[in-house]
Amino acid sequence: SFTMRSSIIVIAAALVVESTYAFAPSIAFKSTISKNTMIQREMFGGSGAPPAEEDPEADKETAAAAKAMGLSVEEFNLAGKIREQMIQDVAAIRAQGGSESGGVTVVVDGNQPAGYLKINVNDTGKALGKAGLEKAVLAALKEATEEGKKGFGDAMKEMSENISKGLSGMEDMKRPS
Repeated sequence: SFTMRSSIIVIAAALVVESTYAFAPSIAFKSTISKNTMIQREMFGGSGAPPAEEDPEADKETAAAAKAMGLSVEEFNLAGKIREQMIQDVAAIRAQGGSESGGVTVVVDGNQPAGYLKINVNDTGKALGKAGLEKAVLAALKEATEEGKKGFGDAMKEMSENISKGLSGMEDMKRPS
């Protein structure tokens, strides 16, 4: 059934995300587009020229990976595209802990462990002394990390919804008019 299939795809995408440890690039969703084309598209806002040549080896790898996950190539590519968007969304999260009035603020992204970290200590924080400042920084970091985890959870939920919507659109296109 469609619901079961979308659940399998969401679980597969989540497993790939979890296995990438802080979203390091994964082989499972290897792009079939040449690296030069990807650079052109990224550098010029997505307006790069189409690939000059097909890469049959990459196509075979993509088909094999899709088959291993029980997906069509189109479903596999959809999940990969949505996963890449999630990676960008999680990296763009800015979760804050602490407070200006408490003397310390910490900002992290949604990655676990954080790939972005900013610590601000104002005069109030400096007046806490070494031990007090250490406690304040740790408390602010813990708070920011928890907020970052919430943002990550929201991004996972959005990824799941986007995959379901994308699969629904694929199912609609397959139905005869």
